[in-house]
Amino acid sequence: MQKLFIMLTAVVGMFLGSLPAQAADTWLPNFDPAQHVYVDAKMSSRINLPADFEAQVKAHAPDGLNVYIVVTEQGDELSSSTRDNWAPNMLHTRLWERWRYESGFSEDRILIILYVRSKDSDAGSTAVRVGSYMQGKGFTREHFSSSNGPVIPTIKKHMRAEPATALLTILDNVNAELKAGGVSGTSWWSTPGWFGWTYGTWTIIIIVVVVLLLIILIARGSGGGSGSSSGGWFVSTCGGGSSCGGGGGCGGGGGD
Repeated sequence: MQKLFIMLTAVVGMFLGSLPAQAADTWLPNFDPAQHVYVDAKMSSRINLPADFEAQVKAHAPDGLNVYIVVTEQGDELSSSTRDNWAPNMLHTRLWERWRYESGFSEDRILIILYVRSKDSDAGSTAVRVGSYMQGKGFTREHFSSSNGPVIPTIKKHMRAEPATALLTILDNVNAELKAGGVSGTSWWSTPGWFGWTYGTWTIIIIVVVVLLLIILIARGSGGGSGSSSGGWFVSTCGGGSSCGGGGGCGGGGGD
């Protein structure tokens, strides 16, 4: 009887051991405006952050910005994607979309750093995203992804061995650029305006509207005083029983 029990235990153990491990997506936290540092539980034994790291983040935060840092481990859904794209894609889609609708989230003066470390090594991926205020200062996704920007050189130098130093240095680099007036080459044309659209976009919209109004006025003037439309412009409008229709962006980063 005892031998039978041992055999059954062994068979059950072999069966359970042969089952595939349950897939787990990359951990992302819920937003809390009072919490500025979030660390995945799986990363607590893999990354060394000082006990007062959150206080240091607040001290290094660029003036007037709300800084949030998320450190997480690569989930199974990232196994088939390029490491350099892990953090940029996740920050600009899943994390941002998850946080933006939560209570206390304010887009204007926010700066988020997402660090995703490989589950099999110390390699990782880092990305930064900012709100409209910083975008207006030239802090675009392209700037954060630049090989000589405030992120890439720092993560290549420090992130694997000294992640706390890397994260704080990124903040210092951004702060230095902000105090210098923003990213050089930033133009009024690309500065975000109403509803997040740039002033350049609004300028184009206004020009198009003005041109259309002028065409309408000219068409009416040309067609006035005569019952015939020959030689004049006309404006076609939609009518009848059917309605008219027609129709035919953030920070960045990379891997260390």
